[in-house]
Amino acid sequence: MTRSSNARAQRAALGKGKQQHAHKMVAETAKSMAHEVYDALMKRNEWYERWKQLWPEADAKELERRFVAQTYPALLVEARGALA
Repeated sequence: MTRSSNARAQRAALGKGKQQHAHKMVAETAKSMAHEVYDALMKRNEWYERWKQLWPEADAKELERRFVAQTYPALLVEARGALA
């Protein structure tokens, strides 16, 4: 598998999961948490380079937007707990 086809396969697998619904405040809290996770992870160059390989055409802002969109559903439970 070539590097570009491997990146395409990884992108296709992202976001595949059970769709979740959440109150707007819970979703916004989860998105805020996802931004914090992004900031913590991407300080490490190897994480940023790996993420950038998935979308070489994207700028830094777009990379963060895509990370948050993919990650925040996994943080909904924690966001509900934080707001409880």
